[in-house]
Amino acid sequence: MKLKNKIIGLISAAAIITTFTSCDDEFSEIGSDVIGDVNFTDEVYSMQPLAYTTKLEKVQTSGLQGYQLGVYDDPVYGLSAYSILSQIQPTVENPTFGRNAQVTSVFLNLPYQSTVTNTSQDSDNETLTEYKLDSVYGSMPIKLSVYKSNYFLKDFQVDSEDGMVYYDNDIGQTLDRNAVEDSLLAVVGSFKPSGDEVKITVPDGDDEGTAPDISRVSPRLRVELPAEYFQQTILAKEGSAELSNANNFRNYFRGLYIKAEPKDGAGTLMYFNMSQADVTVLYSYEELDTSDTDGDGDTTDYILKDKELKFSFSNNIINEIEKTPKLTIPDGNKETGDEKVFIRGGSGAIATIELFNETVTKEDGTTVSELDFIREQQWLINEASLKLYIDQSSVNGGESEPERLYVFNLETGNVLADYVFDVDLRLVNEEEPVNSLLNHLGRISRGSDNAGDYYKINLTQHLIRVLEGLDENTPIGISVSQNVNITNRVKALPSSGAEDFRIPFTSVVAHEGTVIYGNTTAVPEEKQLKLEILYTKAR
Repeated sequence: MKLKNKIIGLISAAAIITTFTSCDDEFSEIGSDVIGDVNFTDEVYSMQPLAYTTKLEKVQTSGLQGYQLGVYDDPVYGLSAYSILSQIQPTVENPTFGRNAQVTSVFLNLPYQSTVTNTSQDSDNETLTEYKLDSVYGSMPIKLSVYKSNYFLKDFQVDSEDGMVYYDNDIGQTLDRNAVEDSLLAVVGSFKPSGDEVKITVPDGDDEGTAPDISRVSPRLRVELPAEYFQQTILAKEGSAELSNANNFRNYFRGLYIKAEPKDGAGTLMYFNMSQADVTVLYSYEELDTSDTDGDGDTTDYILKDKELKFSFSNNIINEIEKTPKLTIPDGNKETGDEKVFIRGGSGAIATIELFNETVTKEDGTTVSELDFIREQQWLINEASLKLYIDQSSVNGGESEPERLYVFNLETGNVLADYVFDVDLRLVNEEEPVNSLLNHLGRISRGSDNAGDYYKINLTQHLIRVLEGLDENTPIGISVSQNVNITNRVKALPSSGAEDFRIPFTSVVAHEGTVIYGNTTAVPEEKQLKLEILYTKAR
């Protein structure tokens, strides 16, 4: 990459003795000790980083903390359909079902993220609970189909002990779609999530002969699956090798594929914690009535009992993301930077920012790197921040704009020093992640029309550590984020064919996108991306 040249007159300054102190958990400031009676002035140094789009060919969507299901239509980037392929396994190994066991109902259950807003009592003195749905985007119906998959998901890569990694577009490419969509079990032609609590039938207690027991549970996606299918594939296999352990079962019943498709465009997108999801098989069986439960005086007859067998979603779970784009994200220019930098979640794009990419010509005619020039000045750094101005001509303002961006070291995927600094200052908001770590990762700044104007990213601690040589001046990645509190990383493959690198997990599940200005000559001066350094110097 070519370095730009900046001609700057080096101003003589009184001596500032700077003390550098550091350890793994502390961050120092430049110019912390000052000797003598010296006058100081506060000034601003503005530099232009190199900023360009890094397109992502595919992103890891296995081993995530949460998964999405549904359809989202981004006004800038287009429509995305999120489906889930997962292995399941019984919560007990080698189950016994009892005499003349018969499946009565089977349901797929995926609880929504929700919070309780109110409780009350009905006329029967039962507690009624009202909920508010979280992490549900949109309100238009979608089509859902549930398939029994016959594709075996491997745990490890071929000839390697490394765990298998699956990507958002694997189905239909490395995974045979015909095998994934092996047996159609259920179709919901028009589905919209509801915030109402759900009544479910559960096994009877000791009150045999009465109506089935009913339980009230939080709102959830609940799809009925064919009882006869599970009678033949599960209950009929009692005592077989297929049900004897988890590995055998995963090879036998290879998983479920929950496919989401648009119905009338737009759609609804839901975020699930799959650890709470299950398939519940409710069945009846005959049990010898040795205690005369039915009170007929006969302890040699059989009575019907209810029981359930649950299957958890576990081991390998994959989010498939199928896109119908409205625009083609252009490849970024790594030499000159981009006029517009595209940022989109999933296998979309991130912004790459390279700091200190210029050279400086000093008064004596010698040139140094911009980084070395700043080091020579021995400034006391008060603040360093990036302002990322939104190209409002390219995006629709309002709710479709991402509220937060996330910043990370592009070589490692790790957070920057400013993130850790905010954590140390206890600026983490677990209850409202949208208001967490605001010193480092500022929320979108909006105008009176609710359209996004800019994002402000504080890089003060990062700059200080780079100047002190504690951190390398590596490129910075900027992505959209659903929850800046989560620092887990996943793999991403850039469209350029370069080696994979790590991006934030929250970027993968972030469905929104934006477009920010770079700093080419085509960008208005007041909108160009700049790193502004507020510093104090002696005079």
